[in-house]
Amino acid sequence: MKRITFYVAANQDEFSMERAEIADYIRSRNDLFVQRKRDIFLDVKLNKIAHEDMNEDSESESDTVAESNFFYTIMGKGYDSSVRSLFSTALDAFRKSENPKIFTYFKDLEDDNVDLGVSNFKDYLDKEVKHFYSEFTHVDSIKLDILETICSATGINLRLEFRDGYAYFDDRKVLPLNNIPMYKENKDIQQLLEVIKTYQFIIKMADRDYQTMHLESSLTLRETTKNAYHAAVEKLHTLENNICILYSELFELRFDDSNVHEMEKEAACLLNRGNYEAALTVLRNPVLVDGELQAEKTIRFGELIRTIGINNLKQYVSLRRMRIRILHTYQPTPEIIAELHECYDKNTVAAKKYHIELDCVLDHIRFLILQKQKKEATELCEWLSVCFEQEKDIPEDWKLELEQYLLEPFLYYNEFDKAEWHVKSILENQLLLRNKSSNPAKYDEQIAMSWINLGLIYFNQNRLKEAEQYLTKAVNYYAGRYGQGDKTALKDLSEVSINLGSLCYTEERWKEADKYYRLPYMLLTPLYKETKDLDLKALYADICCDLGRLQYKSHYSIQGSSDEAHRLYYLAMDIYTELVDANPEKYKPGLARIYEKLADYYNQPAAVYFGEFETFEKARDFLSKARELYEELTGSDKNTYEPRLGVVCADLARQYRYLGQFPEAEKNFSIAYRIYKKLISDEPKRYNITFATICYFFGTLYYSSIKNIEKAIKLFSEAIAIYEVENVYSERVEIMKERLKENS
Repeated sequence: MKRITFYVAANQDEFSMERAEIADYIRSRNDLFVQRKRDIFLDVKLNKIAHEDMNEDSESESDTVAESNFFYTIMGKGYDSSVRSLFSTALDAFRKSENPKIFTYFKDLEDDNVDLGVSNFKDYLDKEVKHFYSEFTHVDSIKLDILETICSATGINLRLEFRDGYAYFDDRKVLPLNNIPMYKENKDIQQLLEVIKTYQFIIKMADRDYQTMHLESSLTLRETTKNAYHAAVEKLHTLENNICILYSELFELRFDDSNVHEMEKEAACLLNRGNYEAALTVLRNPVLVDGELQAEKTIRFGELIRTIGINNLKQYVSLRRMRIRILHTYQPTPEIIAELHECYDKNTVAAKKYHIELDCVLDHIRFLILQKQKKEATELCEWLSVCFEQEKDIPEDWKLELEQYLLEPFLYYNEFDKAEWHVKSILENQLLLRNKSSNPAKYDEQIAMSWINLGLIYFNQNRLKEAEQYLTKAVNYYAGRYGQGDKTALKDLSEVSINLGSLCYTEERWKEADKYYRLPYMLLTPLYKETKDLDLKALYADICCDLGRLQYKSHYSIQGSSDEAHRLYYLAMDIYTELVDANPEKYKPGLARIYEKLADYYNQPAAVYFGEFETFEKARDFLSKARELYEELTGSDKNTYEPRLGVVCADLARQYRYLGQFPEAEKNFSIAYRIYKKLISDEPKRYNITFATICYFFGTLYYSSIKNIEKAIKLFSEAIAIYEVENVYSERVEIMKERLKENS
């Protein structure tokens, strides 16, 4: 059994209750390891009280201190020489063996209220030992540090979170934060708590008024306030999460406090006093050393002005990576994205110049791919490929990861021939590594992902037989894992089954499509209502849509029905509406896709056959809802959602044309045209065909409905030029050329 010992040395006269409280708190955490069936035991030792005769046991006391894993010194108003002596014993032991790790706490008091010995001890820690100590107002601050220490010490996946005013440890509520200045003194948090409390009161009063007087205005007030309440709670959770992350990252530095910079100490002190924004501001500032700007030794920056040694350089790269992790928890505003670029760029410069920390370049490539910067990502991939060939002892897993990143641009730009060659190379290396590994199972998941990638590449190339071969391998792998009780395989099994279902749907093999869609549908139906996994609910909604589409498309082949299709589509919409209430930013794109699919459903001749009348109006209404959501999403992430907004506007324009509402059709086509005109100037290969299709239908509106032949000819000419270069849609080209000929 792994025993982790905490030694707590504190003045008995001042901290008798706190000593016992800390000891009980540490011991009570052992319940967690019992429940997890882990052979870990947390032990606690307390220093003997000052007036006891310690001469007889002083040697054994020193041995206990030296053999402990963590040593906690707690001092208040009065100086305790025995506690000071135990600190020296712990420090001597640490200098010899790096054990125990030492944490020192002083009660937050005015200087004139403490003994001179306490002040001298602080000076000694500051000037001679360079030891990072903390000040506290309540023992709960020490308990919080102990939780973070346990996370680091046990070597198992434990997580500390702040949520709704409590610290959660391994998803268990373990400590109120209302006595901890980091939380209690944070003005933004306290303001949000007051706002939330006010909203709760308004909702309660509106509920009462509606139930007693049935006032519609009360119902409206309740719903409006609920939306504001959920937004405030989400904002509180985001701020709590950010504070917890920064606290955890700064706390980690204390495990090697000899390398903690003064500005990081200052930031930690500010954070502990409740000033989160000030802590971040401190970490932005440059550092002066001997009157010169030596280096910006902060989490945000780290460009070196003069040579400071490779070890220090590695530390600055590491600190910048920590800052990157923090930034990725924020909303991706332009300012945050710009700062991420700066951090990644500086780490990459250091890695390329000194050939250190090369995996930070992999991180940079991943970021560039997410930002759709193909050229920059490819250039870094090529440099790293050469570097990996030249360097010795590069981990094989790094090489595999690099190969995966080299694949991304090919997939993004639909260069499927290059992507196919690359995935085959990756798969070959994965199989070689698996055969050589003492733990071959660790590569199985990667191999399954390569099968999926190959299957989807072949699917997009219309090589459906080969696609089915690889997707079937993947579905069998995940089905085997799930059948052996591995519940984590459920999502992957469901997603690959959907891909196989879509392949069969494409070939109009309705019964096989139904089999593959039905498998995840049946597995998830008993779970989706009760599960707290929102992504699982979203996946179930997507399956419902696919199964609904199959129901009305294949009515005669699998005994589908309009009623069943209708039920599945609207169930999917209800699920996504609920998900958007819980997390708007994450699930609005999914709801927009559902609206698009419902519009497609009502725009099918089969829907009319099954008795769905006024279908074009319903299709128009759902597309209008989709457009509204994409407009909101484009405001926060233009690169991701503007292309989809353009497509939806074009589809909506076609619905308006069918309904004879030509001004609205022209307005929506104009939006789509303007969006894609700009997109093809940046990425013609990716967006050319979609732009040409918009021009074709927009031109048809002007030619057949509005009778503006001049504009129609201009649009037809643009469409023809692209279609002919890409060698697609020859029938449309003939139609447009005939119309141009008629009006030449």
